[in-house]
Amino acid sequence: MHDNDGTEAVNGRGKIVLHRVTKYFGTEKSEKAVVEDCSFIIEPGKLNVIIGPSGCGKSTLLNLMAGFDEADAGTITFDGVRIQGPSSDRLVVFQENALFDWMSAYENIVFGPHARGSRSGTMKTRAHSILERVGLSAFQDKYPSQLSGGMQRRVELARAVINDPAVMLLDEPFRGLDAMTKGLMQEYFLQLYAENPRTVVFVTTDIDEAILLADRLILLSNGPASLRKCINIDLPKPRTAALLYEEDRANDIKREALAMLYEEALKSFRKQKRSDDDFLSAYSGRTRRDTGA
Repeated sequence: MHDNDGTEAVNGRGKIVLHRVTKYFGTEKSEKAVVEDCSFIIEPGKLNVIIGPSGCGKSTLLNLMAGFDEADAGTITFDGVRIQGPSSDRLVVFQENALFDWMSAYENIVFGPHARGSRSGTMKTRAHSILERVGLSAFQDKYPSQLSGGMQRRVELARAVINDPAVMLLDEPFRGLDAMTKGLMQEYFLQLYAENPRTVVFVTTDIDEAILLADRLILLSNGPASLRKCINIDLPKPRTAALLYEEDRANDIKREALAMLYEEALKSFRKQKRSDDDFLSAYSGRTRRDTGA
């Protein structure tokens, strides 16, 4: 993400197209579809947020887009070329901290550009600029163990930005943070994105976070994951958390999305109940046989 107006991304770089994607896990006899016949488009230059019931297959889809895994059916293309493995054009920020413990915040941030042979002076200038934007200038020499969870997340975001990917793939990056820290991280993220607009795929289970961040909301069904609906989030920018309560349109979007998510959650609950009932029935039958009842 160079410090520019983001026209390259807006003009089309970073488009991901999923067409009838299916992914199975498990052995042949116990194979289970985690993603099934799933099709949607990640719009270039947009902040695309994926949301769905817990365990529905969101992270699996992200791994497929990253190239860490391969679909069993269907196709996934990146700017018209089929994805066949990881690429520096598609950078992932994981749920868990992936910082190098033996490196300072600054060293973690410049590691990627340094490994690719970037000019030291340019890299140093960009690193300090990004550190200032995320409020970590005073902590650049601290090691991850000396930073709070929120600070570690900011270092992760800064490291992603300086590597300048065409697409950033974020898998619930603020999960586990307390409410105040999470709110601050959302603000930092929106500031970075406004200054460096690029294609983003952001996975979350938090509906407020999804509406606050998204240009485009991608709602998934209960597992196996498939597209339920795409909603364009036409809320004014810059956005703050207050917008979620002050804008009628935000409340309308939230009601629509929650109704769908609730419906999908009910499907999951009913499916689990049937599994539990089948287990209890089988167990009860076995117990009667064992006791001769």
